Amino acid sequence: MDTEDLQQKLHAQVALAERSEHAFLTLKACNEALVRTSSEQEFLAEFCRLCVVEAGYAHALVTLAGPDPHEVLQSFASYGSLQSYVDNLQVTWDDAPTGQGPTGRAIKTGQSQLADWRSPQPRLMPWQDLAQHHHITASIALPIKQSDRVLGALNIYSTEPNSFSPADQELLEQVAQLLAYGLTSRQTLAAQDRLLDQTIQAIVKMVELRDPYTQGHENQVARLAYTIAHQLQLPEDTARGIYVAGLLHDVGKLRAPAEILSKPGRLDPIEYELIKLHSQASYDILRNIQFPWPVAEIALQHHERLDGSGYPQKLKGDQILLGARIIAVADVIDAMTSHRPYRPGLGLGAAIAEIEANRGQLYDPDVVDACLAILHAPGLVWTDLPRPPQASDPIA
Repeated sequence: MDTEDLQQKLHAQVALAERSEHAFLTLKACNEALVRTSSEQEFLAEFCRLCVVEAGYAHALVTLAGPDPHEVLQSFASYGSLQSYVDNLQVTWDDAPTGQGPTGRAIKTGQSQLADWRSPQPRLMPWQDLAQHHHITASIALPIKQSDRVLGALNIYSTEPNSFSPADQELLEQVAQLLAYGLTSRQTLAAQDRLLDQTIQAIVKMVELRDPYTQGHENQVARLAYTIAHQLQLPEDTARGIYVAGLLHDVGKLRAPAEILSKPGRLDPIEYELIKLHSQASYDILRNIQFPWPVAEIALQHHERLDGSGYPQKLKGDQILLGARIIAVADVIDAMTSHRPYRPGLGLGAAIAEIEANRGQLYDPDVVDACLAILHAPGLVWTDLPRPPQASDPIA
């Protein structure tokens, strides 16, 4: 492969990564709208606006289903460049032709409906000409569900090709579920915790879809880091913040070309420099999300080392946040023991030797000691460590 072909392939991978961020940005928008707004109507309107302005889709529309399936669905919130299209929609959720489109079927079946508007389809006939007039290429209708009850549908429209990949669809279904939480439980702290948990897990899944060779890495690092924090007798809230940072520390890999992430051989110097950018990219993605802990800063610093040999800022000693020093050790343990495209796992013994040999030079000595105490604990399986309680856990 010549240099020009490689550059074109890398550009294509970067473009794909940027498109995949649309779904992530929608998740972030939902979280921000829930925090900022005080009423249901304001929440819905702000959510639709952010789907367009922040996530890059052409239009977002929320319709809520009334008790009569024959009644034309009304728009409760709408934003984007296709308002004249939305204003002329006649949609129901009964068995009539107007109820057989994406929105009606999403409400009736409780399942997402992806539509390609570029070619004629019987179920789309009532709206096909109107959609083509407005240059709509694709849409997705996502049911807004509370348990087994469908409250309505979130419709997202695009005028760009290839807007809804399978990964995007899966994550946008998480968006609709978060929207349902916002509609039904806005004023409760438990609902906000649940929203945060759902958002975090959706982001983790997105990273794993981009880098399947490290699937499970974020969860393993987060659980080991959480246990180290407890071994150091840090407060539970601090430990939970470190756990969240562990889950999200590699989110910047969303911006790395998949070709490099899955390369079966060693990275060349240029490719390695591209991968090193993921810490800064993680910070750029996370810094505007309103976490109650310094998650973005910890993600930025998790490759820093005590002696200043790390990256991206070459921080030393106590300049590095304790949470980042904890995740640095947990990250090394899981990375060395896990299989990679270019090598098999090196084993726990090699990982322990690494942190022992560099205790006090690269890695915080107290963190290393706490980690070793966990790894040497009788009967403990380090790959099956506990996580903090989640808002979605059943109450005993």
